[in-house]
Amino acid sequence: MPAPSTKTAWDFLPDGWSAEIITNACDANDDTRSNVHTFTDALGTTRRVVTPEGFAPITQLESARLGIITEEMKRVAEREPHLTAVQVRDEIAAGRLIIPANKAHLAKNLDPMAIGRASKTKVNANMGASPVASGTEEEIEKLQWAERWGADTVMD
Repeated sequence: MPAPSTKTAWDFLPDGWSAEIITNACDANDDTRSNVHTFTDALGTTRRVVTPEGFAPITQLESARLGIITEEMKRVAEREPHLTAVQVRDEIAAGRLIIPANKAHLAKNLDPMAIGRASKTKVNANMGASPVASGTEEEIEKLQWAERWGADTVMD
């Protein structure tokens, strides 16, 4: 079996992006362009990320790579008491944690949670009626049992 990769999401930036680690504190805030984002992670590493002009983050990964802690990241930190919001952001930026939370679903009171190496184990219940093996009533009963026993996610 091959050794695990040492690469993280920082090694796979989109076209037009660049990132560097800042070692000199004087250099940390010397660039005031709107597309330059500088932040310090939970381990004290300061990063400078440059994006294309006019770029606005849409995904949790994009926000995390720019040093932004979103409301979803804060909520995940509340649900994962061993993690801070900064640690959640850092794990997302490194590609080791995801928040499967579509903004359209969040509008319907979805409670964000995380899946990844640093998070607790999650229970996922899959719904789906098969014309051969199950019907709608059985799937609704399965959903009710999943909710009763505390499933973290339910997918159709």
